[in-house]
Amino acid sequence: NIDTSYPEDRAKIIRVIAGIANNINQAVKLGNSQGRLYYSDIDKLQNSLDDVKKTFGEVLEVWRLQRS
Repeated sequence: NIDTSYPEDRAKIIRVIAGIANNINQAVKLGNSQGRLYYSDIDKLQNSLDDVKKTFGEVLEVWRLQRS
């Protein structure tokens, strides 16, 4: 069975995670080609992960409120 509840929230999560995956892939490619990874790149990745945590928190709160 496929859960079809909250399709907009699920789509938002997928977009955010896809963006993070793309950022990580770009950073790794850059690191491999240059032989190093800069702190600014690591900071960007950390900010992206923070965005994921924030988005998950928002979505979970909406789901929690809709269930009650």
